[in-house]
Amino acid sequence: MRKHIKNFIFTTLACTFLLGAGMSARAASKVAINDENFAWVVKDCAEEADTNKDGYLSEKEASKVKKLWFNPAFNVESFKGIEYFTDVEKFVYKANIVDEESNDYIVYEESTAPVVDLSGFKKLKSVYIRSDTDHLRTVNLQGCTNLREVRIEGRRDGCVDTLNLDGCTNLRSIELSSLFITKLNLSGFKHLTEVYIGDDFKEKLETLNLKKCSNLKTVSVWSDHLTKLKLKGDGKLESLNVTAASLTHLDLTSNTQLKDLHLGRGTKVTSLDLSHNARLETMGCYQTALTALDFSHNKNLVKVDCHNNKNIASINVKGCKKLRSLRFDNTKVKKINVKTNTDLRNLRCENTPLTKLDVKKNTNLQSLRCDNTGISKLNLKNNKKLKKLVCPETNIRKLDLSKTKIKKPSALECDPDVTVIYAK
Repeated sequence: MRKHIKNFIFTTLACTFLLGAGMSARAASKVAINDENFAWVVKDCAEEADTNKDGYLSEKEASKVKKLWFNPAFNVESFKGIEYFTDVEKFVYKANIVDEESNDYIVYEESTAPVVDLSGFKKLKSVYIRSDTDHLRTVNLQGCTNLREVRIEGRRDGCVDTLNLDGCTNLRSIELSSLFITKLNLSGFKHLTEVYIGDDFKEKLETLNLKKCSNLKTVSVWSDHLTKLKLKGDGKLESLNVTAASLTHLDLTSNTQLKDLHLGRGTKVTSLDLSHNARLETMGCYQTALTALDFSHNKNLVKVDCHNNKNIASINVKGCKKLRSLRFDNTKVKKINVKTNTDLRNLRCENTPLTKLDVKKNTNLQSLRCDNTGISKLNLKNNKKLKKLVCPETNIRKLDLSKTKIKKPSALECDPDVTVIYAK
């Protein structure tokens, strides 16, 4: 008798378990659309997806939603319920709305959602978040293995101090601005081609690791807190733009395809080894800590603009036969050799301690500015294409422009006591 009772009890429990499992399976495949399961902004999406209008969101209905766009005019407290839309491919969230009359952004401070969690959304391809409030602190994209593009914009005093991109190795492009993240590790993201970070001095980023991003072509980063920028192994990098007041070292030796390089205001890098960057075409630096520039290995160089660098005392452009534009005004350069720069078109060296300037070999020169220097003589007999000359506040007292294209005073600026022979 006891044996039969035991068998009955076991059978009853087993049936109860199986029934419960069946109920759980049904519950998982269909969720009631209510305030308990969904934040209001996500609830609206669920109601739209509920095609049979039974008040439930089924897996099939949710799977048909490929795009989630949140641009509300009212408070967004959370994105609860978004986890049911795992087949979404594009996610957009804007904590603002455009006033068409004034074309200004209206900021909704009450949009207080602190987290956007899209982790595990394996079909997600694109994420765009713009938050004009500082409430959003965490964006979790972990495990979004098909993610291609991420763009997150903060405003005012910054937002988002935690960004999880673990496992997003198919990422192609990332653009971040006015965020408070301090570290970003994208090392080994082999499909990554573009990185844009920062648009002002508010960025808090300290470390950016882009090592072994073998298809990376463009990097632009602006952060006064940046101390480490790792680019080793980025053999296809073509364009690099860095503005970082705390950055003191920059290794470009493995970036052999680099064509465009710019160092912005305040960057503390004092020296650059450009001997491995044979493809370099343009170089720009403004108010940096650089003390010298050696371009003798950069035979493809076309343009150099390093004005307003108070510490630069030496520039070597020997052998740069393709160089067309050279600007190093407001530097400490005392000597410059441009004899091999036969294609040079524009030269600016004003406000420097130069005392001599030989441009006889620069037969393609069209514009020259050398005001406020110690230059006392200019031989322009071979500069038949010269159209513009600016040379006041120098020691020059005689100018023979007869072989140039300068026929009128409008194309010349010089001291009033200079004797000038114009071209006919």
